[in-house]
Amino acid sequence: MQLTRILELIRKDFILEIRNAQTISAIILFTFTVSFIVYKSFNVLQAQSWNVMLWIVTLFSLLNSLVKSFNGDAAKTGIFYYSLYHPTEVILAKIVYNYFLSLFVFSLIYLAFSFLLENHVRDHALFTSGALLGILGISVTFSFVSAIIASQENGMVLLMAVLALPLTLPCMLVMIKISSVALGLMVDSSVYQDLMILGGIDLLLLSMVFLLFNQLWKA
Repeated sequence: MQLTRILELIRKDFILEIRNAQTISAIILFTFTVSFIVYKSFNVLQAQSWNVMLWIVTLFSLLNSLVKSFNGDAAKTGIFYYSLYHPTEVILAKIVYNYFLSLFVFSLIYLAFSFLLENHVRDHALFTSGALLGILGISVTFSFVSAIIASQENGMVLLMAVLALPLTLPCMLVMIKISSVALGLMVDSSVYQDLMILGGIDLLLLSMVFLLFNQLWKA
């Protein structure tokens, strides 16, 4: 595994994303539209509801943005990648790129919620730490599900997209608890242990994806 080749793959994905302006526009439009619908539906959200709605909108926005991220690669350049790159390089590059794309999407949603519905966060450092770790786990999960979808027939796309949601539950539940503490909704002296648990979940997901993707790559 070589860092330069991983960076090449990340650069390739970034260039393709920039060239395909429709994708970025669709992501921005989707996130702001959903945020505006939430705003018009509730007008004012209490901190607890604000927290839950923020992560629900984030989850489905990331599902919409990431779950098909492997499709173009599989259709056009899969054989080329197979002969040139190690599978770990391919999946790691995709995870890194999707992670930064996920942070971009989350930032848009967070800004929209803060502007339209007030920002209830009290401990920004804790909230940011939980978000960074939680979004990493979601990105890893959706990246691998995208790889599975790309290797299957078209009829499997909807099914795999639905099955991807339960896989994010461990990250989502811990992340919501951490953000609840950051919003002052509860007091928990063990919240930093929750951060370690969330980091452990991320490491477990990464290990499983690297192991399983090697088998998927050979199939």
